Amino acid sequence: MTAMDYLDRARAQTQAKIDHKDGYRVAVGMATCGLTAGAKEVFDALSAEIAAAGLGAVIDLEPVGCVGECALEPLVE
Repeated sequence: MTAMDYLDRARAQTQAKIDHKDGYRVAVGMATCGLTAGAKEVFDALSAEIAAAGLGAVIDLEPVGCVGECALEPLVE
């Protein structure tokens, strides 16, 4: 596999996650500023609630990197 093949595959997989059409995508900003502001706890709480409600097949909970709004952390999109 060439580097370009790898990058093409990674792009396609990432785009599929972004275009999540069969449910909902919930993104939690978990860069350094988010983690400092409590994003890990928010992510864990959301994960537990999604599991308890049996919504794992409908809601795709994703940790993401920097979203550029450090003063507003923790961010959930």
